[in-house]
Amino acid sequence: MIKVLLQLVRWAPVVVCMLMTLHCLLLLCGIDLPLLRYASTPLLSAVVLWVLSQVFRFCLFHQICINYCFAAHCCIIAKRLGFFAAWGVDIDFIRFIMLLSGISILIILAYAKRHRGFTLSACRDFGCR
Repeated sequence: MIKVLLQLVRWAPVVVCMLMTLHCLLLLCGIDLPLLRYASTPLLSAVVLWVLSQVFRFCLFHQICINYCFAAHCCIIAKRLGFFAAWGVDIDFIRFIMLLSGISILIILAYAKRHRGFTLSACRDFGCR
């Protein structure tokens, strides 16, 4: 049971990062899939995951994915509250920045997975290697 939970904690931030990046790409292309709109974790779960990552010293890659998901949540909340419109910021610009960030994170993760020397020692505790 604990191993299953650790595997979920291990892969959840990466999968959510991939889904949010895909969602940004599709939104920039004018395609809105309701399934991807609700594919991310709720904000409270993102905060709990962030706290767990700090307490249990998750590896750098997981923390980057969690921070990306948290930043995406903040952008979603700011859009819903109308902050971007009030500040005169184009939402497509924010989506483009989030898309570039997500693609960069996924490229770094793919490189790190291929070259195992690019991992931190805390990764071994959660099976990142």
